[in-house]
Amino acid sequence: MLCAVQAVCLAVGVHIDGKTAVELTVTAEDRMQLESIARSQSLPAALSRRAQMILRLADGETNSAVARRYRVSRPTISLWRKRYAELGIAGCTTSSSRSTTPHGRG
Repeated sequence: MLCAVQAVCLAVGVHIDGKTAVELTVTAEDRMQLESIARSQSLPAALSRRAQMILRLADGETNSAVARRYRVSRPTISLWRKRYAELGIAGCTTSSSRSTTPHGRG
């Protein structure tokens, strides 16, 4: 349950710690797809976790709280929040920014 201060902060896209977060709006259709992805046992586990993270963020959890829950860094949460905000569900399916090209080649 959100307190009044948290609700106001979330409405304007500012977290309690004062940092501005990328606004996250999840449509009803996207929520249904994200919930399906989050429950899936046939899709890659990483994709399922990303969907779970996006759902928690959409429900008002802070980046820090989601990062603690899934044992990832806050920058990782910010990355997926931003990718979802910019690209929708397609942003969740893109791999991380890590290069698969060996160092010194390519």
